[in-house]
Amino acid sequence: MHPTSPMKPAANEPYRSALAQAIEAANVERPCKIFPIGGIFGLGNTPIRKVAIRVNVKAEEDLALVRAHRYVQGLASDLESVKRDNGLILDAMARHALFEACREIVTTQGPNGEEDKVTKYPAFPGPEWMTENLTTDQIASILHLYNQTRAEQAGWLEDLSAETVEDMLAVAAEAGEKNGVARVGLAQLPREQLQFLFEQCALKLRAARSDLALLARMDAAAEQEPAS
Repeated sequence: MHPTSPMKPAANEPYRSALAQAIEAANVERPCKIFPIGGIFGLGNTPIRKVAIRVNVKAEEDLALVRAHRYVQGLASDLESVKRDNGLILDAMARHALFEACREIVTTQGPNGEEDKVTKYPAFPGPEWMTENLTTDQIASILHLYNQTRAEQAGWLEDLSAETVEDMLAVAAEAGEKNGVARVGLAQLPREQLQFLFEQCALKLRAARSDLALLARMDAAAEQEPAS
């Protein structure tokens, strides 16, 4: 028991501070990000198939690693070299982790249109089902979405200042001109930052095109005005 605790916890029950209780309560309904993923599986867009992705807690990550080792041990029981294959273990760990992270979405028609509800059930029947029904590329796509969700919730991308983004875009432009140093710099960036930069570049391009279109309309209107 914590020496400053005003209450004595039950036998064999660790003391939980107000902070710990608040964290436990928040974990009951962890924040999720909803993605339309029908395109990943070639299911089309009618109806829109969605998945909710939450960030795993450490216990779920550890359990995914343990189950991955068990899967590989069973898969290659008589092949010692395969049992120690790190790539095979990491792939299995990704499937087990994604099974925990991906939650089912139920979409209903409400007064304001479609409403999505995250259920308590997983989106997929199990890691074994994912192994037998999903391709390597499909699993990789879901893993990218998970890493993007994790990066956003951790605030990794929000820490990038506007000045830093401009500097990174300048490096990307130099890489486009086949600058070897710039290309090495981009190669060291995590995928989540590269996607963020791509999105920022696309936003800037769209804004620039909109400004050019506005200027073109203004020039056309000016040419049509009668000379005074």
